Amino acid sequence: MRRATGLRTTLRRAGLVFVLASGACAATDGESSAARASSADALNEGGGHTDAAAAPTGSAAVRSDGRVIPRSIIDLASSRPGIEITTPLGFPGRNEHAADAAAWEADVLAAAWRAHEAAPHSATPIVELGRALESRQLYRAAVAVYDAGLERHPDNVRMLRHRGHRRISLFDFDGAGRDLGRAAELIEIHGADAAPGVVDTDPDALAFEVFYHLGHAHVFRGRFEGALAAYERAHAFVGSDDMLVDVTQWHYVTLRRLGRMQRAREVLAPIHEGQLIDHLQDYHEALLMAKGLRRPEQVLAGAERGSIPWATRAFAVSQWRLTQGDVDGAHALYADILATRTWPAFGFIGTEAELLRWPADERAGLLRSIPAYQ
Repeated sequence: MRRATGLRTTLRRAGLVFVLASGACAATDGESSAARASSADALNEGGGHTDAAAAPTGSAAVRSDGRVIPRSIIDLASSRPGIEITTPLGFPGRNEHAADAAAWEADVLAAAWRAHEAAPHSATPIVELGRALESRQLYRAAVAVYDAGLERHPDNVRMLRHRGHRRISLFDFDGAGRDLGRAAELIEIHGADAAPGVVDTDPDALAFEVFYHLGHAHVFRGRFEGALAAYERAHAFVGSDDMLVDVTQWHYVTLRRLGRMQRAREVLAPIHEGQLIDHLQDYHEALLMAKGLRRPEQVLAGAERGSIPWATRAFAVSQWRLTQGDVDGAHALYADILATRTWPAFGFIGTEAELLRWPADERAGLLRSIPAYQ
């Protein structure tokens, strides 16, 4: 157990200085409680529990206003588009969504900042500030906001969920697994509606997002057993056809890659034509393909080539081809997906993650065909 009173810490994240000024706070290190659910081991396959918040860096600082997040973070809203991340394979991911400096006052980011100023130590405005930054693809800054928030609110499930998601966006799959694994653990201990930080949100929807993204953190590291446990758990919190389609796409492919054909057919059974799909038509079409109701060419033709929806469909088709034994066809789609430059898309992230597990010479051979990687 560690305790800090009147903690004032300078956090350096995303090229900015973030100041945390808090009163008494406590965080628990070391072994998990014996009360934690037995499913935690499967959900956290490949790594043990670590602190929810990243260790702060920098020197101690004193601020008279006591804000958790300083106004300097908002300066990012008027920054010019630039490189947000260089991916593990060397792609320069550009942020194309920075706002016009003259317009930011009317933007959601300004509103989020004002809400944070009004209640600087409240968790919900910190989450909303982080999400506003995410909407600009300012993922490093958003993670830094959640870092600071988690120093003040350890084990806040909403912050862990969002930081975990954005660590996936930044290709930090290990960090994402720790955050989302801890959030899943807290949900299993306390229940979805009583876990720390489950306020101002639908608890079942939050639990779904935690287990769903935890599955991704495992898949992108090739840990399919851990992914399977997470996706199975996410199904318990499905509340709409969109959510069903969302998790079924990844759950089905994971089962197929593990060779569990009977369970894969069972998971696919509820998918049908005419479902009330709001925004996940790309996954729905891919699942209809898996049921033999669409051809791969039809799925790919349903979105503009080079777009995020096309990358999403192409990755789904590539995974289907792998399960059909068409390795060359899957690999050809990998090159096409990376050529789209849609780095925030799970299809792009998943493709790089697949290549990271290839032998170096084979990977280099494919990347030589893609100008963006030269």
